[in-house]
Amino acid sequence: MGKLRAAILLSFRSKLLIPVLVIMLALVAAVTWLVTKRVTAQVETDATRTLATADAVFKESQRIRTKNLLLRFRSLQNEPRYRAAFQTRDPETARQFFLQEVAVQQGVDIMTLTLQDGDLLASAKRDQLVAIGSFQIESDPAINQALAGQACADTIRVGEKLYDVISIPITGVGEVPLGALTIGSEIANSVAQELSSQTHCEITLIADGKVIASTFSDLMLDEHGLLESHPSSGPVKKNGPMNRVELGGTHYFSSLGYFRTLNGKMNLSYLLLSSYEQPLQALRDTRQEIYIVSAVGILLGAVVIWFFVRRVVEPLERLRDGVEAVGRGDLSQRVEVHTHDECGDLAMVFNRMVGNLQSSHAELEKTLGTLRATQSQLVQSEKLSGIGEFVAGVAHELNNPLTTVMGFSEMLHKSSTEERQKHQLDMVHKSARRCHKIVQNLLSFARQRQPERKAVDVNKLLQASAEFLDYQMRTSNVELLFTLAPNLPTTLADPHQLQQVFINILNNARQAIEAHQPSGVIRISTALDDGVIRIVMHDNGPGIAPENLTKIFNPFFTTKEVGKGTGLGLSLCYGIIREHGGQ
Repeated sequence: MGKLRAAILLSFRSKLLIPVLVIMLALVAAVTWLVTKRVTAQVETDATRTLATADAVFKESQRIRTKNLLLRFRSLQNEPRYRAAFQTRDPETARQFFLQEVAVQQGVDIMTLTLQDGDLLASAKRDQLVAIGSFQIESDPAINQALAGQACADTIRVGEKLYDVISIPITGVGEVPLGALTIGSEIANSVAQELSSQTHCEITLIADGKVIASTFSDLMLDEHGLLESHPSSGPVKKNGPMNRVELGGTHYFSSLGYFRTLNGKMNLSYLLLSSYEQPLQALRDTRQEIYIVSAVGILLGAVVIWFFVRRVVEPLERLRDGVEAVGRGDLSQRVEVHTHDECGDLAMVFNRMVGNLQSSHAELEKTLGTLRATQSQLVQSEKLSGIGEFVAGVAHELNNPLTTVMGFSEMLHKSSTEERQKHQLDMVHKSARRCHKIVQNLLSFARQRQPERKAVDVNKLLQASAEFLDYQMRTSNVELLFTLAPNLPTTLADPHQLQQVFINILNNARQAIEAHQPSGVIRISTALDDGVIRIVMHDNGPGIAPENLTKIFNPFFTTKEVGKGTGLGLSLCYGIIREHGGQ
């Protein structure tokens, strides 16, 4: 009972406390989600602006660098000594002159002299590993425009390097086109660092999915898959205007841009990365502060709620104790009223209810006593009602033995005492005993006794009950067949009450068979089923109508003619069996 009380109180408190805590936690989660969403949106907006600005600065820096490069060397086509060196068409002379005058003095990385017919006249380079042929092929779009008389700029890739390229037309006397001077300036890590300082972003220059120059190490980029080849849209899979990446424990927004090239290919690109680690850390600190403040608030709220719940539970505990006392039968229990709120009203209603129950209980006790007396009278009345039928059978049953007694008495008067007379006297004795047994059974059934419980053999009680109805069964052509379980255990019961039940049911079966058919059979069987003694009485009569099955145990319900039944037989049988704990 103590565990039950604890479980009830815990359930009540949980029903009040758990929903409030869930709402508080949901509110904290909602606030955290809203703050995270707003801050993230603001960070993304700022990052979008930063990357857009950085992209514009990057493109403008690229344009200025190529423009300056073009301005530095565009005036060469008007100087006679450059034209003279070009017109010699001697590759060695041209190479030595331009290498000394242009490559060394102007600080270029690679240059080529191309004749008007497209043949390479001379070339010079700082890095001996760079292939002039590859440079010439990649610069072909710019060279073609220069040979057509138009200076132009381009960005190309040669090997593992990027170059800003300008190609300038060279003309002779009378503006006769002689060829083109093509100059390449390498875009190295120093340029990337310079662009990074201008854009305030980390920069990676990429060609055909490979890093050419970067403010990061190649290993760091490789670890995060940023060098995956993606010719059509760059090496980074884009999801909207930006991607989120993490490099070296720092979080970045990334944006991909492309170099403008004369061949129209998109294999040269640059990756801008703007760090948002600082606002991200601020967001983490803010969320941590929200969690701490919320935890303190939830704890204080839980304490306050628990206090008020305790105030509500105390009256309910007293009311619960009162209900348990009433359940145990203590109708004198009352609950003190301490407050004038809903709990006080509930206590007053409980007290009124217990008072009404006390009055009703007294009335029920009085009514129960009356019902018991009435039931006893009805049982006796039902017995007497059956005696009328039994008397006729007993009279007929006594008639034959009495006739035998009278017949052999006359013969004893007329004859002598011989051996044969002894036999006849024996028959007289047996018949007299039979009469005595019948009379004793009749008296035993009709005699009123106080209820008693003792060990009863159900099989013997069934056979004794059948002997009462032996004459009625024979005259009605009803045969009794027994299938009794051997070694059936005894049971604690009132044998006279059980005998009354058996006789009533068997008599009902006989009457039903007799009214509908000339003969019949009643099978009586017993069995032990899972520790329960089961008694089955089955007849081959007409049975019970389906609409009457739910009424057969109702008092005063009968289907017999007026004067032949009271409707109390099965009702009394049901009461007796229920009193014995049976079904």
